[in-house]
Amino acid sequence: MEQKKRKRRSDRNHAIYKIVVGGEFYIGVTVVDGTVKTSLKRRLGKHWSRAKTDRARWGWKIYKALRRIEREEAQIELVEVVRGKVAAHKRERELIKLVGPTLNSDVR
Repeated sequence: MEQKKRKRRSDRNHAIYKIVVGGEFYIGVTVVDGTVKTSLKRRLGKHWSRAKTDRARWGWKIYKALRRIEREEAQIELVEVVRGKVAAHKRERELIKLVGPTLNSDVR
């Protein structure tokens, strides 16, 4: 008997976060998987790893900034939690336009 695939939830919580590097910052969004704190820590780890290894994203401002510092100098802060993927990405774009983060490579 074939198992049905479970439908992916679209109403999960998403964390909008800010990564601060020196006086500059980046705004992003990630799904909350477990606690917000562990999700943000995991996301910063992914950014850090990609900054060091992902040549396709080598020119991104956030990754250039991360490569210039020691790992413990980067700080991640929760901005807000939003329910639902579409709403979270919409809110992220609003915040990027509103506050003008210097490390976001493209304003969508």
